[in-house]
Amino acid sequence: MDYAGEPIAWQRTADGEFPYRASHDGVDLRLRVNDFPAEPLYTLFVDYRPAFDLDDWPAPWLGPAPTADQLRAGSEARRSRGVVDAIVVADWAHRLCTAPPGPAGAVLEALGAGREVAATEQGGVVTSVRVPCRPPRADLEALLGPGLTAAPAAAPFVCEVVLGDGGLVLVRRAAEGRPTTPSSART
Repeated sequence: MDYAGEPIAWQRTADGEFPYRASHDGVDLRLRVNDFPAEPLYTLFVDYRPAFDLDDWPAPWLGPAPTADQLRAGSEARRSRGVVDAIVVADWAHRLCTAPPGPAGAVLEALGAGREVAATEQGGVVTSVRVPCRPPRADLEALLGPGLTAAPAAAPFVCEVVLGDGGLVLVRRAAEGRPTTPSSART
């Protein structure tokens, strides 16, 4: 099988030598990082046996989504240069899921957002944040997936990115079965 030509969704592992794994048609796939540039960048292992080497990430492969820590680090670096792009928006979407229910000032502070954004709240809970930029959809999808949604595990909220003509809106809604009211957030 031509694994390099297949759309394979990769996940991160905690193994530094084999940082990515996937399952494709019932076959266990792992990528080993080699001693680059002396060796090819990766070796693909199929069912724990080396199959072939790769110098680049194949275009059909879907890389794992960045972690919240990676988004935060990238976002802070860009914001320090005055840039608000897809990485910053994806970071804000993740932070919005875990930010306190309200008031708006506390939520914006938790995002690390400045005056460029505005929050809307309802009943003491921030329901949306308007951002005046609009990064390309493809850039946002690469970070948040095709649904443009952030939903970190155990976060009280889910955040969806809605693209508009003049910018975008981060819409926050309660995650099913998780408390979101200001009083329950303190417990």
